[in-house]
Amino acid sequence: MKQSTINNSIEISGIGLFSGEKVNLRLNPADIDAGITFSINGNKVSATYNNIISTDRRTIIGSESIQVHTVEHLLAAFYMKGITNVIVEMDNFEPPILDGSSKGFIDAINKVGVKEQDKEILPIVINKKIEYDVPSKDTYIIALPYDGFKITYVTDYPTCDGIVNEDFSVDMLFGSKDNESEIAGARTYCLASELLDLNRKNFLKGASLDSGVVFLDNNLSNENKEELIREFDLDRKSFSSKVINEEGLRFENEAARHKILDILGDFFLLGRPIKGHIIAHKTGHAENIELVKKIAKELKLNHDIKKYKYDINQILEILHHRYPFLLIDEITELVPNKTVKAIKNVTFNEHYFQGHFPGKAIMPGVLIVEAMAQSGGFLLLHTVKDPSTQLVIFSRVNFAKFKKMIVPGDTVFFNTELVSFKMNTCKLYSKAIVNDEVVAESEFMATIIDKDF
Repeated sequence: MKQSTINNSIEISGIGLFSGEKVNLRLNPADIDAGITFSINGNKVSATYNNIISTDRRTIIGSESIQVHTVEHLLAAFYMKGITNVIVEMDNFEPPILDGSSKGFIDAINKVGVKEQDKEILPIVINKKIEYDVPSKDTYIIALPYDGFKITYVTDYPTCDGIVNEDFSVDMLFGSKDNESEIAGARTYCLASELLDLNRKNFLKGASLDSGVVFLDNNLSNENKEELIREFDLDRKSFSSKVINEEGLRFENEAARHKILDILGDFFLLGRPIKGHIIAHKTGHAENIELVKKIAKELKLNHDIKKYKYDINQILEILHHRYPFLLIDEITELVPNKTVKAIKNVTFNEHYFQGHFPGKAIMPGVLIVEAMAQSGGFLLLHTVKDPSTQLVIFSRVNFAKFKKMIVPGDTVFFNTELVSFKMNTCKLYSKAIVNDEVVAESEFMATIIDKDF
């Protein structure tokens, strides 16, 4: 799959759910690898899990200079449209709530269209069970391996018959048009008793029956009904159905569908789509984000571009090559799932100089490409659970160019980039650099297979 942005700028205005204030929002196209950035009056913060500040009834991200509230519905819209790079400019601290779903954002994006960009985006592959649970609340959320991206949400509201208690599952492929019909229009919701409590505390200053769904509790008192009539200008007939909204429900299981929308937005703070199956039982933003952080930790995701170094002993723990065919001496920098930088110190004692060539020692081109492949193999094996059970093998060399000779005494720096990764097969691009000059480059394919020896 490719990175993408919007074709043109988009302007949307509305009321913030928590602030109750008008907010003007402008979406602007962004360059490759820019990611999603929020900007309030020139102060910027990236939409990544590292910048999460709070999950109290909404997801809040921030930096030293700004906070951005209620980002989940807009981020879910970006996921559903497959948008990876965009700048979100606002003049207030939260996007407009609109109708409480992602539909308004998606409708606006559809008017200008999405532009595919010339760089792959690699999914985050869930390769093992990762779980977060709160037994005291009977709440859990699990990530499991799955060939695709599926979300299952389990609703359980014993005090509200209007909310269907069921296991609802839906495949949510990145950028798929099916997302819009299945999930985009599902609105945020609460129980009538919750709305009254939040209204008394002046917590939702921008709440209205046009910005979400209000389900009737099973045993809502007459006093509470009278208060709802006064505060929200209701007719008594409003209490004759499952919800007090005049529009009614858009889906029989709209509550479960909106919870999936929230999960989409929260999980897109990982910065990339997921390949896996998310199963959630009675979760909210707090539990969603805890699993997001756990996935990032256990799968060694680093959106702050944290870098790692490895010496020869650590290289031997990952790669299966040994003398005389181990051709890298040190990993000076590794950014998981992205790039690796390796060093080869070329000495006159290399065994191949005996025959290549007597009297004029030159490192063979095939071994230069092999060293590139070994650096790429280290990058790939760094992502698997047990490198001792896997091998990385060449499947194709797309091209190789040799510009200058590598000779004894040279220190070669191999800069290798993971271009794409699909179905255990990847494309890598590597440059060999000596004295700050590119002496060779290659693009090649490799495959991860099970080790059978």
